[in-house]
Amino acid sequence: MKFILITITLLTIKLSSFSQKKDINEIAITNSIIWNRTTIFNSYSGGRAKDLSGNASSFGSNVNYTKSIYKSIFAKIGIGYFKQKFGIVRPFDFDETIISSGLLYSTKFYKYKNLNYFFGLGYSYSLPKNYNLRFNINYNLYNSFQQEFKHTLNNHLGNINPQIRKENYYFGQSLNLSFGSNKSLNKSFSVGCEILLPIYNRWKKDEIFRENINEFYGSDYSIGASINLIYSLNKK
Repeated sequence: MKFILITITLLTIKLSSFSQKKDINEIAITNSIIWNRTTIFNSYSGGRAKDLSGNASSFGSNVNYTKSIYKSIFAKIGIGYFKQKFGIVRPFDFDETIISSGLLYSTKFYKYKNLNYFFGLGYSYSLPKNYNLRFNINYNLYNSFQQEFKHTLNNHLGNINPQIRKENYYFGQSLNLSFGSNKSLNKSFSVGCEILLPIYNRWKKDEIFRENINEFYGSDYSIGASINLIYSLNKK
């Protein structure tokens, strides 16, 4: 991670020596998708405990504000919604609402719906024909307000599926690198797309899986993309 940050810093310094200066003052709506592969230690199974892995795609949408702070360097701040999904089949403490069968329930997948707060720094580089390159590093905080656990037994015995829990708590954080380009459509509006590379994830463990809620885990690998609709606040 330190190597990546040093590389970005050196690249920023190098490019700023010959880039065109163009002040940024804009708001944007961003929609993103991030695919992750995650492995957890299944402590629920006691003596038979082992690592379990799964893949899933997570989705988010946010509103953000970006402002130049020094030459081609800009700062960004935003707030939005992010639904973190895990596609791991693992046993959990399902609440049988109608019939108590004593069966072992396992998740098909599970999700955490979050408020997403973030801020970051980036570098902008102007290109011909109204294109613009962007390099960003963003720090995200997630606060979960709803948790959903879809189990593998469908609606067995009439019990609910998925089980939905509505608790508010700090869920985790991430550090994401992104790079992409924007295209100006006119004096006010631009569209853009970016590749997202989460280099650090930290998610809170859950007591529904008989885990220590004071511990955290992360993903093995993540990659994503975003689409941006941008409105410039600069006076023309």
